[in-house]
Amino acid sequence: MAKDKNKQALTEADFMRLLLQHENALRAFARSLLPGWDAVDDVFQDASVIMWQKLGQLEEPEGFLPWGKVIVRFH
Repeated sequence: MAKDKNKQALTEADFMRLLLQHENALRAFARSLLPGWDAVDDVFQDASVIMWQKLGQLEEPEGFLPWGKVIVRFH
């Protein structure tokens, strides 16, 4: 419980830093699932919006990449 009390919400700047840090890995993951780079661009753009909307669900910044991969995969 103490962990939840000390947990701070990620800011817009935190999100942008994490997204840019993991962009190449997320795009590569999307490419492994999709037939071409045009589709990757579309999915990445849409998934980025979804990630922003669901940012409150991310428990730790260290979990951004696996969390983002789930969003990319289901999108």
